[in-house]
Amino acid sequence: MKKIKWLPLFYSLLGFVVLGVLALINLNMTGTTIATKLLVLPIIVGLLGGYFLGLSRKKWYEKNEALNETAAELKRNMKEVEANRVLTSNLTRMMESLPLPVSLKDENFRYLLANRQYETLTGTTWEKIKGKTDFEVFPHPIAELFREQDEKVINRKEAVSIEETVPLPVGIKSLETFRFPMVNDEGHLYAVGGICTDITNLKQAEDSLNSQQEQLDVVLRCIGEGVIVTDCDRKVMMFNQKAEELTEHDCSEAKGALLENVYLPLDPTTGKAVPFWKEEAGMRSPVEYADTEVIIKTQMGHSQTVVQKTVTLKDRFGQKTGILIIFHSAASLREEQREHSPSAEISEPQYTKTMEPPVKKEAIIMIMDDDALVRKTCGLMLATKGYTMLQAKDGTEAIELYESRLKTRQPIKAIIMDLTVPGAMGGLEATDKILELDPDARIMVASGYSNDPIMANYSEYGFLARIEKPFAVQRLIQTVEELLEH
Repeated sequence: MKKIKWLPLFYSLLGFVVLGVLALINLNMTGTTIATKLLVLPIIVGLLGGYFLGLSRKKWYEKNEALNETAAELKRNMKEVEANRVLTSNLTRMMESLPLPVSLKDENFRYLLANRQYETLTGTTWEKIKGKTDFEVFPHPIAELFREQDEKVINRKEAVSIEETVPLPVGIKSLETFRFPMVNDEGHLYAVGGICTDITNLKQAEDSLNSQQEQLDVVLRCIGEGVIVTDCDRKVMMFNQKAEELTEHDCSEAKGALLENVYLPLDPTTGKAVPFWKEEAGMRSPVEYADTEVIIKTQMGHSQTVVQKTVTLKDRFGQKTGILIIFHSAASLREEQREHSPSAEISEPQYTKTMEPPVKKEAIIMIMDDDALVRKTCGLMLATKGYTMLQAKDGTEAIELYESRLKTRQPIKAIIMDLTVPGAMGGLEATDKILELDPDARIMVASGYSNDPIMANYSEYGFLARIEKPFAVQRLIQTVEELLEH
């Protein structure tokens, strides 16, 4: 630029010298006597001509340099455009590959981007979504909901996570939507993005789990035995109403407490605490007990003699997760035995530390009930005695299961048959068909309606025993053992 700036001056001097010399030579050759006056004109012409020539050259150089800079800038811009094109292409491919619905709207709430999963969610195509607002894509109530969420993001200029259940063209969906602002270098918000996660199945599973938990709570409240469940840290996770009655500890206070603070069994002979855990390879491992008579101290300081059994709980990987304790009053058990055997001389049993029950690993018991929780609870009760449990949800499945086992080495020894199954074959019809297959089948009827005529006259319908719901552990085990001995 410095050379270009001096070009007019340089060319003025050059013109001055060249024309001045030429004029001087010309005058000398012609011999003119007024040479000094005549030199002024060529000098002025040389100065002016050189100046304007230099000025034009300067402008030419400046334009040429500007063009070179523009060309270089265009090259840089082209590289940036190509890089952005590649980035946009990669982002588009990534969006299309994501298993989640993704969308992007401008500051006027018009769609800029949407992947295939979002098209599926809306039940339309990108061509019909592009450049439109939610009010042109969704029904008005849903569009209002989405607009409210977008406005919240714009006003706060921060991401929000929203859980919602909305009716969409693909059906009613529960969604967890993450909406976030897109801000440029100047801090101006220019777009709102959204990523949806379909949590419909998760919510259904949660609802089902809550329903099962409610049913389990009802069963635990009605069951005649105390039930305590702990984790591996010996903290109480479950504490039913009967356990509250026998220990005199409030259920709400017992949950989360250490087991020994609410239930501490003592050996009747030595008076020492009966351990629930033992050291195993440097780790604590639960100890399983069969029916064992122990003494517990209640919260009010009373001594209570109970018969307890414990079962180690494991997850699906076989890892120990805690223990299950089932216990009942020893006095009530003896009273129940007297009621069922009024003519028999019942001597007080001499309990040792551990009384092993008759384990009947070869005895396979089937329970037919439409309630999965009842099947599971019953199976848990009988599993403590070593029985192998099979489950059927209705009469048809019970018949198929019994027939498939009938001629094998491991036939079903006894059946607990629910009397009523809504919408499917119940216990009465299933019993008739099973007795046709095997007249010696041992079947007991189970029902929560004790005044049902079939329950009152069960033997007339082919049943060998009956049991009322909800099941009491000892009563269930005793009835099953009587059924097996029939």
